[in-house]
Amino acid sequence: FPTLNACYARCGRFVKNKCKLPVQDLGLCSQNGERYMFDRMEKKCKNYTGCDHHGIGFYTQKECIDTCENPVDKRCLPDPNLKYCKPRDDVFYRYDQKEGKCFLDHDYRCPGRNGFVFEEECNRICAKRK
Repeated sequence: FPTLNACYARCGRFVKNKCKLPVQDLGLCSQNGERYMFDRMEKKCKNYTGCDHHGIGFYTQKECIDTCENPVDKRCLPDPNLKYCKPRDDVFYRYDQKEGKCFLDHDYRCPGRNGFVFEEECNRICAKRK
């Protein structure tokens, strides 16, 4: 590619972290749509109009903000491996993204990625986003 922006324009959808992509013209087409891109210099999501055939923009402002301005700590994400844990006597607090709060989980008795011993710790790390 002649430039880095040309590379991102063509292959941006394969980039794992869209927040690091440079803000660029999304190009015009017959069905322009509203898209959002993260401006690293200003550290905020900005609205752009264009095609975004290559998947480099975010479809909603919320998606852009949640991903780039206020990312979720990985410890707050659901753990798909909990179903394989061996039962223990311990119980853990988990963060529920839909509810936006921590709860005491009596079903899965192993820590996993989203398991906190103390409710205060869960709230401090995860529920602060609400």
